[in-house]
Amino acid sequence: LIIFIILGIIYGAKPAYEDAGYTFLEQSFGAVSAVAICAGGLMGLPQAVAGAREKKLLKRFRVTPVSPVFILGVDLAMYIVYCIVSLATLALAGLLWGIRLRGSLLAFLGSWAITMVSTLSVGMLVGGVAKDTKQASVIACILYFPMLIFSGTTLPLEIMPQAMQKLVSVFPLTQGVMMMKNAFLGVHAGGLLLPVCVMAALTLLCRLAAVRRAAVKDRGRRARLQAGRRLLRSVEKEKQADSMKTESACFAGGAGLGGLCAKATFY
Repeated sequence: LIIFIILGIIYGAKPAYEDAGYTFLEQSFGAVSAVAICAGGLMGLPQAVAGAREKKLLKRFRVTPVSPVFILGVDLAMYIVYCIVSLATLALAGLLWGIRLRGSLLAFLGSWAITMVSTLSVGMLVGGVAKDTKQASVIACILYFPMLIFSGTTLPLEIMPQAMQKLVSVFPLTQGVMMMKNAFLGVHAGGLLLPVCVMAALTLLCRLAAVRRAAVKDRGRRARLQAGRRLLRSVEKEKQADSMKTESACFAGGAGLGGLCAKATFY
């Protein structure tokens, strides 16, 4: 919101370039919307997930009717609401400078939703892989700042060299910014198949990686539980063997003492 207000103060209702049919703010609306998604999905959500795992909250909820999946779903829903509120706030701020949607509202919301889902899936994966909040913060920064700088949110893709444009096109945020920008301005620049496929593939890979990570942890937890149960059984068997030896020794000692007493009585 602050970035958008600063751009509004600087550019106001000026056109994006000479004889452009839209203003600079209208051109930048999709990119500024992507900044909020990137901040919440890559900086906020990994910290929340890693913090819950670091504090052993998910393990504690295993003994309650509340599922750990429900807790993670609440964190995810909270950041979805955060993205929705950010978009609504930007839309209200845009009314101050007369920003107008020149394309399809459904197409813009659809591209915004796809960008949000793919970015939040990356954040969930980072939070699930990191051991603690510090490691999650480092991984999030490594992903966040290159996406923020080279995805078109701060530097326009048009001024980048062709090689750089092809390189940063693998970022999901780059595809999302392009889709939202074209949908907001009503510009049909190429097909939507490539951006949708890139973000859908990324979302699927992140979900599969997160599930696999959880399955590996679950197998490791089960193996440790089984090893602990085997250790307890071996300890119980050793205790039983020791108790049987003690009982047999006591029985033998009692029998010997009884024989001595009988001889003493006879004499």
